[in-house]
Amino acid sequence: MPVDRTPPKQQITLPTRTVQRQRSDSEPNLNLNDMQCELENLNVTVRAKRKRSEDSGDVNLSVFMSEMTKMFHDFKNEQELKVSAILASVTDIKKQNSDICASVEYVSKSYDALLEQINHLKSERQENLNYIRTLENRLEKAERNARFSCVEIRNIPPNKKESKEQLLHTIIATGRTLNIPIESYEVRDIFRIQTKEPDQKPIIVDFTSVIKKERF
Repeated sequence: MPVDRTPPKQQITLPTRTVQRQRSDSEPNLNLNDMQCELENLNVTVRAKRKRSEDSGDVNLSVFMSEMTKMFHDFKNEQELKVSAILASVTDIKKQNSDICASVEYVSKSYDALLEQINHLKSERQENLNYIRTLENRLEKAERNARFSCVEIRNIPPNKKESKEQLLHTIIATGRTLNIPIESYEVRDIFRIQTKEPDQKPIIVDFTSVIKKERF
């Protein structure tokens, strides 16, 4: 911004006035008084001009300072707005980070709970498998023991509405034919096995002892 400078002081040459000397005594005094008044008027004029120049410099300086103050004030306001915007952005980022941390913590807890549940299900499944294996072993052993005393008889056609009593009479009659006497108390159970062909259902006879089964 241009700064007005006070112009350098100029030397003022006072006009010289030729005073005619008169022989009279009163005339010189009047001329001297006139000259003194003119000098005073000149001094007043010069001083007034210098004052106006100084006032102009003061006004220019005041305007410059006012403009600088306004410029700094505007700059300050602009910076405050930018800082406020940055702080608002930082606040939003902090909130987003907080929400993300909360979501991650929730997912982590859910994952831990799900993992614990999966481990529990795996353990329970293993226990069930062990129990099923135990039952299978027991069933296999029971079937093996049952087979020791069971006899399967084929090629005896079934009758309509056949009962266990009828099957027992059929087995006793078959034993007589084979010369193997069979008593009803020697038979624990008797039944037919279901097959794809209804006319060919074998008879299973479960004797009370393996010895009787081996004799049959």
